[in-house]
Amino acid sequence: MSKEDWEDDYLFPKTAKQALERWDSGANIFTIELGGFGPGYEQTIHIGVFELIRSITKNKKDEQILKMDENDWDTKDQLLDKHLMDISEKYDLGLSGAQAGAIKRFTYNILEKGWREVVKDEKYKDRLIQVSKNWPKYP
Repeated sequence: MSKEDWEDDYLFPKTAKQALERWDSGANIFTIELGGFGPGYEQTIHIGVFELIRSITKNKKDEQILKMDENDWDTKDQLLDKHLMDISEKYDLGLSGAQAGAIKRFTYNILEKGWREVVKDEKYKDRLIQVSKNWPKYP
């Protein structure tokens, strides 16, 4: 494996599930700044992202709904809302509307295109950050 391949696999997991595994292990993971209001705000968003990935991929029927009709964003948004409301309550995230919107759109893009493709997109190169479930700590 080349150094470039290793860096891509390590720093930028290919799939949402691989990214979730890194998150669950407590390792740092590269992602995109989605809020712009500092580490605590960003951590809240990314807790939501990773827990939404977990929730959607655990339910194969819901994962399939996301892959259906590209133009039916309302159905997909309602499905993501349902999962995100449960997550927000479970982790007491107290999400703003902007945070919830960022979580849903980013998660949808990640599940559709893959972690690496979205995070390494050239248009986000100035917004790369690292997150970890270990800081700031959450349950």
